[in-house]
Parts: sequence; structure tokens; C-alpha cells
Amino acid sequence: MVGVKLTTFPVCHELHYIQMCTEKLSKAYYKTDLRTGHAAFRRFLTDLPGNPNAIRPLGFATIADLTQWEGSVKPIVGAIEDLAPSIADAKGLPNPEYTWPRANPVTAPVDYPFANELYAHLAAQVRSGKPPFLTILGRMVETMLPAKWHL
Repeated sequence: MVGVKLTTFPVCHELHYIQMCTEKLSKAYYKTDLRTGHAAFRRFLTDLPGNPNAIRPLGFATIADLTQWEGSVKPIVGAIEDLAPSIADAKGLPNPEYTWPRANPVTAPVDYPFANELYAHLAAQVRSGKPPFLTILGRMVETMLPAKWHL
């Protein structure tokens, strides 16, 4: 294709983007101040099956289907939330956004060989037979506001 350059991003960028997407989506769902805290996605997915207006836009036939899917993505959600700088710092983990450790930064995210924990969880969830996490996340982003299934 003329004028199109395919690029790849360092893993830290991919991880940062997915963490920020899930965080901002969750905060938008609750209409929460987007500057407060990072841990919102786990609560969002736990509460989501209680919202009957979200079932069809996300591609589920029943609340039970959504609840089963929500259970299949729990390891993914934990891995994503652990990427948030404040949570990673508290657990002594690297984060894909800032250098660390905070008190004496020595490692930049782009230089860190992030373990493929999140990618392993994504692959395992796909093998579970449930709708792929990234597919449903895409539907969440595309349909939440237009379909008005948010709170």
C-alpha cells in the first residue's frame, strides 16, 4: 500500500494502551472522575452482569452467558489492573508507563522484558470457548455510549 508504513510497538506500549482503555472505559461507565484511582475494571466487570441493558450490545444471549464470560476473564482483569503504576508500585511490580523503582528509577518500561502473563491469559481464555476478551472489549468501546447501556 502506498504511503502506509506498518509499525510495531514495544510490548510496554501495548500493555499501557490496554490498561488505559479498560480503566477509562470503567470510569466512564460509572461516570467517575477520570483522575481518581486506577482499579476500576474489576468492579466494572463484576457489576456488568447486573445491567440487563448491556447483554445484547455485547453479543450475549443471556445474563448467564455474560456471567460465564466474566468468570473466564478474571485472570486477564487481574493482570491488566496490576499494570497500573500505583498498583504495580504497591506490589513491587514493573509497570509499562513509568520508570521504576519510583525512588531511584533505573529501568525504563521499553527496556524491560515484560513477562507475557497477560498474553498467556488472553490465549487461555480464547481456548476456553468463551468469546475472546479483546472482541468483547471492542464491543464495549463501540456500543457503551451509543447504545446507552452505561449507568
